[in-house]
Amino acid sequence: MPNSSADFNKLFYLNPQPMWIFEEKTLKFLDVNKAAIQAYGYSKAEFLDMTIKDIRPNEDYKKFEVALKNLNGDKLRKREFRHVTKGGQIKYVEIFSYQIDFGDKNARLVLAIDITAHKLHEQELETKNELLQQVAAFNSHELRRPIANILGLINVMDTLEVDKDNDLQSVLSMIKQNCRQIDELIKSLSTGIC
Repeated sequence: MPNSSADFNKLFYLNPQPMWIFEEKTLKFLDVNKAAIQAYGYSKAEFLDMTIKDIRPNEDYKKFEVALKNLNGDKLRKREFRHVTKGGQIKYVEIFSYQIDFGDKNARLVLAIDITAHKLHEQELETKNELLQQVAAFNSHELRRPIANILGLINVMDTLEVDKDNDLQSVLSMIKQNCRQIDELIKSLSTGIC
C-alpha cells in the first residue's frame, strides 16, 4: 500500500497550480506550495504570517465573508474570487477547497486556478457587445431619419412640375442638408468604432 503522507506531499508541494492549507477558525495560512509562492510573490514565511483575507481586495470582503459562512462540512467547494498579489496585481481565480484535518486543526485544502485571462477576455467581449448595441441603435434611429427625409424629398421631386425652379431648388437644398447630416453621422460612427 502506498504511503498516503508521501503521496499527499507530492500532490501538494509539486502541484503546478497554487495550493495552500488554511485553518478554518483563524483563517491563517498553515502551509503553501511553491506554485503559490511564485504566483502571489510572497515568501513561505510571509504567507504563514498572513490570513486568507490578506490576499483579497478590500472591496471583496463582504463576498468573501458570505462565502465563509457557507463553508460548513466536508463537501468540495468551488467558487470564483479575486485575489491580490504581493505586487498589488488583481487576479481572478477559481478556488476549489476541501475540509481536512491538519494536525489537530480543522483546515481547508485549497487549489487556486488563475482565470484572469479568461475573465479579461469576457469583459472585452461584453464591452464590444455594448458598443455593437449602441451602433445598432444609432443606425436604426439617427442614421435612418435623414435617409427617410431624403426618400420623402425624392418623392416630392417626382410630383413637382419641371418649370417650378424655386420649389426644385428648395428640395435640392434639403437633400444636401440631409446628405451632410448622414455624412456627419457616419463620421462620428466611424470615430466611435475605431
